[in-house]
Amino acid sequence: MCPPADVDLATFLDRRPRGVLPTALARRMMGQLAAALAHVHSHGIIHRDVKLGNCLIFLAAEVHEEFLGPALVLADFGTARRVSGDPRRCLDALQRVQPMTAKMCSAWYSHPEIWASTMDDHVIDADDDEETTPYGSSLDVWSFGAVVYEALSGETLVRRAGNGTAMVQALAD
Repeated sequence: MCPPADVDLATFLDRRPRGVLPTALARRMMGQLAAALAHVHSHGIIHRDVKLGNCLIFLAAEVHEEFLGPALVLADFGTARRVSGDPRRCLDALQRVQPMTAKMCSAWYSHPEIWASTMDDHVIDADDDEETTPYGSSLDVWSFGAVVYEALSGETLVRRAGNGTAMVQALAD
């Protein structure tokens, strides 16, 4: 059994001066997050909720009694889905085919295509009247970029924009 994490990345950044990671630590932790995403994507899984709060930090990570320093682990696979052959479909935990819906990750970490689909460009699935949105691992890649931006800049797009319209403008900027 894994010991409990010391802190999540959101709390860790809140405790840092200016809310940013030092370059070497950012390189290490963001590299660990990228490796975690590459691993789950190689198994056909989309996390769908990559954000600071789902990045857990173990400050004194050890393997075989060797100190490795801080380690970042991706957590909370509650909304994760396995990719199916159809970009509008996924497999749930029981391997049932489900629609890929835009209702998944924290809005401020989702990519613009998801935002667009929740505004006007959605498709209603005839079988179960759910909104379906084609996406794949690009959703997690965008969210990863948002996490990296926040860890390095100390600011989020949420702080720059108070609503969807302002967010689109911030993304354009």
